[in-house]
Amino acid sequence: MPEVEPVASKYEEICVEQRSIKTLSSGQEEKLQVINQVESQKSRRLLDHNAYATKKTVGQGMLDIALLTTNVSQLKYLLQVGKRHEFYYLLITLVSVSILLQVFVGVLFIIIARLNVNEEKSQEKANILNNIITAAVGVITAINIISSSFNMKSTTDGDVEP
Repeated sequence: MPEVEPVASKYEEICVEQRSIKTLSSGQEEKLQVINQVESQKSRRLLDHNAYATKKTVGQGMLDIALLTTNVSQLKYLLQVGKRHEFYYLLITLVSVSILLQVFVGVLFIIIARLNVNEEKSQEKANILNNIITAAVGVITAINIISSSFNMKSTTDGDVEP
């Protein structure tokens, strides 16, 4: 019978170890939950949606200014050449509409930049304005593709190339 006692004590040791492993793993689970909560809070702090939207709007505004500058340059050229240009009226109309739409989009950029997208009531308004801006930029792009397809270079003697 002396052999039974070591087996029983060995069994108790194994049971104690299993309980400690279970306790340790549940403690680790709690630590993981806390770590996940902290990481989640960090990620929320790292990405401020309002700051992101504002920076995005400023970037789009800079691109809009570059395109506006190009269109004003085209308009200046057309006014200098005058009616000698084969597509004078068409290009004046296209460039003018493009400039007006760009000013409209610029005003919408200013409005949308002032919205706080972290507030739920502003999110719907920002979404609508974003959709309008996207549509307007699509129209502006189409207009500029059409207007740039017409040759706007002049020769050295001032005549317009065909």
